[in-house]
Amino acid sequence: MNYRQDVFVEQVPLVDSFVKHLIHHRALRPWLANTKLTTSFWSDTSDAHLHQAISNWCKVFGSDSSNETHWKRLCPDDVRTLQETFREDLFASTSMTVARWEAYHAEMLSFRNGYVAHRDLGHSQPVPFLDQALEVALHYDIWIRKVIAPDQLEDPPLRELVEDLREKVEAEVRMVMLPYEKANE
Repeated sequence: MNYRQDVFVEQVPLVDSFVKHLIHHRALRPWLANTKLTTSFWSDTSDAHLHQAISNWCKVFGSDSSNETHWKRLCPDDVRTLQETFREDLFASTSMTVARWEAYHAEMLSFRNGYVAHRDLGHSQPVPFLDQALEVALHYDIWIRKVIAPDQLEDPPLRELVEDLREKVEAEVRMVMLPYEKANE
């Protein structure tokens, strides 16, 4: 399939960045609940990672009408086939159905629009469950490798990198946070 390299070179880093920011946020979160910190630096940092993760996810999987980096813009000549392969593979490789995808997609966009990108007064929607967003990102990584064939990505599949990155980030956060934890004892 012919694809737009200008879109592709933006999409892949956005998906990678989503995963990294999500891992960073999740590594910090448990420490914030159990550690007495003297400033809001770490909670602000965790929140910034969360907001950036959601923003990056929506740049690729959010609104196809306004995001030039949306996955559907990868091949404007054959959007229907592109959409069918993405969704069929997504539904086959995850527990998502069409209805669940549409509801989740709307939930992510609503949170991004009402809280992350803008700030609706009185916004009360909880943070979406991001395991599904991660599954979509991991699916995208597999799917995009098929779309660009015979071209190839140099990096190993994202699914292989996630656990290693999570372990490394958690180890780094633990090294930084242990002094705070010891101060609480």
